[in-house]
Amino acid sequence: MPKKYRRPWIKLWCDNLLFGTTVKELEPAECWVFVSYLAMAGSSPEAGTLCIAPGVPYTPAQRAQVAHVDLATLKSAEQKMLKHGKINIEGDTVTVVNFSQYQTDFDRDQYMRDYMRDYMRQKRLPHPEPFPAPSSKQPSTPTVLQPGQGAPDAITRIITAFAASYEKEIGLVSPLIASELADFAVSYHTRDAPLSWIGEAFAEAATHNKRSWAYVKAILTTWLDQGRAPAENQADKEVEKEWIEKKKRHKENSAE
Repeated sequence: MPKKYRRPWIKLWCDNLLFGTTVKELEPAECWVFVSYLAMAGSSPEAGTLCIAPGVPYTPAQRAQVAHVDLATLKSAEQKMLKHGKINIEGDTVTVVNFSQYQTDFDRDQYMRDYMRDYMRQKRLPHPEPFPAPSSKQPSTPTVLQPGQGAPDAITRIITAFAASYEKEIGLVSPLIASELADFAVSYHTRDAPLSWIGEAFAEAATHNKRSWAYVKAILTTWLDQGRAPAENQADKEVEKEWIEKKKRHKENSAE
């Protein structure tokens, strides 16, 4: 008998949903059909397949009813999703492509919070050692990664850079700040931005005597969304060029 798969929730990657290729490929009502299909795939007893029971798929009329759209909108959305490789359809059976990969149970937010908790614990020791990564929470099986995301070692480097720069320019990392740094690190990591920007953003905040995480976050958000001002030296130009190339490759991979 198939193992019951139903999920009480699904993951939606905020940046990809709001600013990725889906909103460019589908009309607003069709985007909602795609989100509804993700929810139906999560609620399904078969991973990633839109079905009421094992081997019993939703009919087109039932899919339209659940998504609260008319059949014409549903058909239009399905044609576009097929074209862009978001779903597969065989008869009445609809499957969300790569659903299991995007809904991996590895929780990156929790990994980063565990790291920051270990980091804070280490700071309270008489002789702290350099920022160890949490060993008990690392996945024992290969991690399925999203576009633009690296291995846990890369995540650790980003968190370490945030914590070290905060302590250098602002002060001791409190539990509340640790949580905020970990949250922002998720967005930063998915954007493939240069690691060097972290220290530079903290340094710029200190230069303007704005030694707060809110100000540093605003600097980094601006750089991520709009890019940085023209580089002043060759090394900065190379970093800027590399980041632009990463963004270009990420967009091309998302479009495939």
